[in-house]
Amino acid sequence: MTRSEFLLSTQRALLGFITANVRSVSGNIEGQTISIRYIIDGEIDEATREELSCASTEVIAVMDADWSFEEQFIRLDAPTRLRGQTLPLLAYERFEPAQ
Repeated sequence: MTRSEFLLSTQRALLGFITANVRSVSGNIEGQTISIRYIIDGEIDEATREELSCASTEVIAVMDADWSFEEQFIRLDAPTRLRGQTLPLLAYERFEPAQ
């Protein structure tokens, strides 16, 4: 999977799954492993985890069988800055006015 394929499939998969508490969705491709990191504002409840895992499933569906996948859910409450917390391939970042 290329960088462009990852970003397009992730952004397409996120349609309908982004809620107000999702601050960022980013990823990384290393070797044959794709990682996706969800940064959440506030408690990461089971409903949020399940919804975003559905989006992850859509990304997995377009991957070749020989790739592995990992997802990470990180709580990072606003106004803590996202800088340094996201993975290199940024698929989504919510607007947060500068403090």
